[in-house]
Amino acid sequence: MGQCASRRSATPGSEPLAVRRSASERLGWIAAAREQRSRFYILRSVKVFDEMLEG
Repeated sequence: MGQCASRRSATPGSEPLAVRRSASERLGWIAAAREQRSRFYILRSVKVFDEMLEG
């Protein structure tokens, strides 16, 4: 926490932009992962449902 504050004061112009960009990138990755996980969950539940119908 202290390192982050000192680093921010060292480069006040460029650092917040990089932090903002990485934060938005991280949010995009989280959204993509959540979407992928939900798609996998849907596929798996459909597969289980098909197996229930067959069996």
